[in-house]
Amino acid sequence: MSANFDPANGDTFKLEGSDSLRVDPGTLTKQINVSGTDNKIEGSLNLSNDIEFADASTGLTLGIQNALNKNINMNNGTLTLGDNLQLADDVRLTGSGTVDFNNYQLSLGGFYSSSNPWMWNQTFQGAADLVLNGHVVVNNDWKFKGKSVINGRGNIIDLSGGGQIIVSGSDGELHLNDVYIKGV
Repeated sequence: MSANFDPANGDTFKLEGSDSLRVDPGTLTKQINVSGTDNKIEGSLNLSNDIEFADASTGLTLGIQNALNKNINMNNGTLTLGDNLQLADDVRLTGSGTVDFNNYQLSLGGFYSSSNPWMWNQTFQGAADLVLNGHVVVNNDWKFKGKSVINGRGNIIDLSGGGQIIVSGSDGELHLNDVYIKGV
């Protein structure tokens, strides 16, 4: 572990650039604040608090072997997948940002309803496999860059609240498998 632990400042782990945190297995009861780039979290861990990105210049590679049980507040930062990532039900990436799939899979949790929608702009870079495990209400933009695939598993992406799916870049390509789009 190369993160900084600061008990005098709210019991937080701070990853401040080129820092790493590995937990195998366990529950981390402290807050994780991330700033700078080239940070990494690995292992098999349960969290008691959300992961907080400082700003748009924040970067984190996440390679955990269990479902992520708390949100990541991205604050326009970049999350790079270091392994397949499963979000637990109702866990989401909050505060707009970019997810670099890095040839891994992102599997969303269950139902994101109209009373609890996915409401932040997200950019999915090289989304080789975005898997839906329930219906998703999207109220902002999902932007796909590079070659991307949504595996819907028969679920619905509801754009009725003003959401958009945008494919951008000269190599932008989006394949929709077994998914229904509502509100187009």
